[in-house]
Amino acid sequence: MSAIVPLYKILDFPITLAVTRSLGHAGVDTTVVMTSPAASRYVSRYATHTLVTGHTPEAFSAFSANDIVMPRYEDFMLDLAASRDLLSCRLAFPDREMLLSVIHKSSLMARAREEGIAAPMTVMPENRDEVAAIARDFIYPVILKPDRGAGGKGIVAVAGPDALPGAWEALTAEHGRMLVQERIPFSERYSVGLLCNRDGEARRACVLRAHRLYPPGTGPACCVESVVRDDLIETARGFCASIGYFGVAELEFVIDSRTGKPILMELNPRFWASVQGAITAGVDFPALLYQLVRDGDLDRSFAYRPGIWHRNVIFNDTRHLMNRLRRPGSVREKAALFASFLRFDRDDSYYIFAPDDPGPFLWMMAGYLRDRLQGRRADAVLH
Repeated sequence: MSAIVPLYKILDFPITLAVTRSLGHAGVDTTVVMTSPAASRYVSRYATHTLVTGHTPEAFSAFSANDIVMPRYEDFMLDLAASRDLLSCRLAFPDREMLLSVIHKSSLMARAREEGIAAPMTVMPENRDEVAAIARDFIYPVILKPDRGAGGKGIVAVAGPDALPGAWEALTAEHGRMLVQERIPFSERYSVGLLCNRDGEARRACVLRAHRLYPPGTGPACCVESVVRDDLIETARGFCASIGYFGVAELEFVIDSRTGKPILMELNPRFWASVQGAITAGVDFPALLYQLVRDGDLDRSFAYRPGIWHRNVIFNDTRHLMNRLRRPGSVREKAALFASFLRFDRDDSYYIFAPDDPGPFLWMMAGYLRDRLQGRRADAVLH
């Protein structure tokens, strides 16, 4: 039995890389499917095969029942899920209805509140008049964010009710359907990784605390540490059980600074950017998902090693440092930021670099330098 791992663009590369290395370490025959021949230079030595083809259900019709497709990016997962009955390969993620219910933040927030899970007050207006009608129901600032999206793109804080309709209209034109959401003040953010069987029962779990984000405040984590938070695992486990979730999921929580209580912010029905941190901490999510799909179930164990540090030094942790150093602040504060960045002795793993698989890192750095010299964006390499 083999695994199929899609690779689309360089922004997703650390996730594909972590999944490929995990499966390779487990001895799984793995094919990385990409849309561009240029992507092949970045592929891990743990990839048994590479295949350049389109990311369409038709392109995957040649795979057999012995092939397991790993969850990578949501649009493609939705397309495959819609064609599930026409495909022989196994899809290691939920059906289309479940995917839609968690990918759309408005429906996720509504379901969470129905299940008694603390979540921000969230409204999905249909037009500018509806925005104006609800504008004074919120405490400001409020957050505008896309109903679907990742990486912190399109998230904007609005200072007052008079500015809300215009901001909503402009952002809707740029990003599609936008929701209006209560702003939760926080200084702590956590990712709870879960692996659930087909009955919605969690079989594995790991909690990663985000120490740094890029873009700061709204973007994905670029420096994480595995920590013990049994309360977050129980909340995440209970919610996934209540909706009958299957597969791997990342549930993001923030700790409300006003109350100290965890607030659910989103659920990603796929592997996430810092999944290698969980793997390093002892929860090998990709290999375990493969085993769960192959065998039908796993035993239950929520054990993992706390205190494991994982960083995206190239490039987002460096960008985070540069962003913070440009902001107003004392020399002492900036020196502390720089000293923290230099704590390589504390790092246990990285998003790209691995001593036993240096090729992807070397190719990425060479490509980055070449593209910078040619005046191109490095993140366009794999598009």
